[in-house]
Amino acid sequence: MSGLLTTDGVRQLYQDTAADAAIRLQVLGVYRYLADPALKKRLGQHFADARDVFDVLLSDGRHKIKAVLATKCHKLVWTREVTARSLIRVTKFKVFMEDKEYKHRVVLLQDVVVTSLSDDGILPDKVVARRYGSRQADDQLKFISTTHPREVDLLPLVGERLYYLPMRSDHYTLDWACSFTGGQPDEDSPLDELESNWPNRYGMPTAGNEPATSSVAWNIVPDYCSDLFTPECKKLHTILEALDKIKMNNRQGIISNLNPPMLGAIRVKSKVLNLGDPNISNPFPFAFNAVVVDATGVFEVMFFGAMCAKYYLSLHEGDLLSFRGYSSVNPRELQWMATTSPLVSYPNDSSGIVYHVPKKYWKFLELAKIAPRLLADASLSSQQPGSWHLHQLCLSWLECNFVTTLNTQYWGKNAGDLDAMYFDFVGVLSNVGRICRKRKLDEGSSEVTEYRWIKMIDSSSSHELVIKLAEYSQPAVFRSLEAGNTLMITKLQWVILPDKRIQYAKTSTFSVLRMNEAVIPFHSLEECSLNVYFANNVNKNAVLASRKALGESKLSAHIEKKYRPRNRLPTSTEEFKEAFNLDVCSFSDLSMLLQRMEAFEHRHVGFIGHVRAVSNGDDPAQDGPSVLLQLNETTHTDQLLTVAVSINALYQRPAVKGSVKSVTPPKALPLIRLLPTAVVDEMYTKSFNDGPARSTRSKMPTLSLEFVEEYLVSSERGFFFSLQLYRDGIGHVTWEVDAILALP
Repeated sequence: MSGLLTTDGVRQLYQDTAADAAIRLQVLGVYRYLADPALKKRLGQHFADARDVFDVLLSDGRHKIKAVLATKCHKLVWTREVTARSLIRVTKFKVFMEDKEYKHRVVLLQDVVVTSLSDDGILPDKVVARRYGSRQADDQLKFISTTHPREVDLLPLVGERLYYLPMRSDHYTLDWACSFTGGQPDEDSPLDELESNWPNRYGMPTAGNEPATSSVAWNIVPDYCSDLFTPECKKLHTILEALDKIKMNNRQGIISNLNPPMLGAIRVKSKVLNLGDPNISNPFPFAFNAVVVDATGVFEVMFFGAMCAKYYLSLHEGDLLSFRGYSSVNPRELQWMATTSPLVSYPNDSSGIVYHVPKKYWKFLELAKIAPRLLADASLSSQQPGSWHLHQLCLSWLECNFVTTLNTQYWGKNAGDLDAMYFDFVGVLSNVGRICRKRKLDEGSSEVTEYRWIKMIDSSSSHELVIKLAEYSQPAVFRSLEAGNTLMITKLQWVILPDKRIQYAKTSTFSVLRMNEAVIPFHSLEECSLNVYFANNVNKNAVLASRKALGESKLSAHIEKKYRPRNRLPTSTEEFKEAFNLDVCSFSDLSMLLQRMEAFEHRHVGFIGHVRAVSNGDDPAQDGPSVLLQLNETTHTDQLLTVAVSINALYQRPAVKGSVKSVTPPKALPLIRLLPTAVVDEMYTKSFNDGPARSTRSKMPTLSLEFVEEYLVSSERGFFFSLQLYRDGIGHVTWEVDAILALP
């Protein structure tokens, strides 16, 4: 024990009594949040430009403590060198003591060295120094200090924020992802290591008149109104009537509480928006907006802060609602000239309420020409609280614009304003790509988000729809996707790259994912009912191939042969670089890129060089045999780069002539598909003309890997290589080449 962790190391940190030697500790969890003015004031200039802040929960085997990681050590988190259960040495730290303004002390870790990083990613178990007589199963450690909830609870240690964020996304809070969406706890940020309900747990009232600090609670249970009328308003207003009355109230200076209730159905609802700004104080800067309609008009409503947490998980597309006690703002006050309609919202401290309208009122409201036309006979509003599951809802006022893969084949260069169009799609997942994390550092923002590429098929054509999918407030569904699943996606948008050749779909701010059983309530819609039979036929004989470690899966065998994407990779180097906006990297550029790459990050770059060797090898990214190429540059012949040949599933598989295919062994075929057609033709001709003398016709020439290697190496021909790089969660980088083009 003494050789692994420093005895009483946590106490040394907390009391600032450490000797010159480094303190050896174990990390139990890493928790991310956004900086704010209060944090910057206390921690000083080193956090002046910080956006992300990391609390690390440290243990010496007996006690645990939250500490803040200095900004210069943040890279250790983004590359997952510092993660749950890793061992570290703290070589320099600073303690901010309590004073009249601050009720708890803060330890800042200024220099940290990771000592437990291993090539296979295996980390030690949680270290517990058991006392004599303690239970073997008891591995919960005590906090060194419990004087303030921020020291022990699911709250940031410094500043005024009231939430932690997951490591991979800004679009939901850490506790929500684990508690309400069926998702698994973040592997680096375990919730069970932190306390909850601090006042009751430790029996300590807050000091003086300071209110108890607590995280904002998310709600999933809808409220139902018992009456359509209110004591102040005995008339039902349409949306247009209500908006006119709001305008009149605004002109007369009447307070918003006297605005009439509004009835309407949610047409679309956005993802959760993180409005957090490191330079603005806002304890819970989350919001979402919804577009609401009735039989006469439409309005948009925003929910901020605590009201976002109260209503995001209980209000859904198609719900018929009664909006009461909302606030309204004249757009002129905000200098908005795009609309003259009042802006309706529920601020963080609003006392307003949004009620679900029970089913017994639906027919009356429809006959009164207030509610829009009813789409289906059942809805979330008609079910009792607790009788439904998230994402398994039957929506009564859903307005759909379904398209098929056949429709998308006619969306070409002259497709009009496709960028302004929203559409819906239902089908079967034929390919699910790995999950990638992106931080928009190059765009002047550090927003963290996740995405993955998927392909879907339906019964209308043999083409696959390629979709760039974002998690947008649905982490559990996003991460559990697997080939063969039925998936319904609403409010997609169409993307056309600058060269007009590459087109695909992407999720929008208003997209909602519904998978398998969650699609069943929509079978009254023709597209969904047709998909039931199609999905059953597809899965009857489907062969599922998956790479669990990366979260990838695909339907192989006859499905993979029958269906194909609409896009082809460009065959011209200049067109290729223009289509993907590629940077051409040298060896030194690639070396710098590797140093900057973070865990779960994907990069697509170009490389110009020569083939120096071709071989068979076990590629970790392919879970088995693969063709490996060794590349070098003309100016750096002593440096070699090994890449795996890969057929990009998002594009049509390059065709091979039948005559060439007949003389190509299966293991060499992937490489033959990537090489330029002119080069393949030359090799094919050479295999006949320059082959060894044959006394019989029994021995035919073949384009074996050995022959291809000899030809490519001896020809000294340069190529443009399209390289796909991906760093996984334990630091391994996979290098794949998915296109080889001739140089002009």
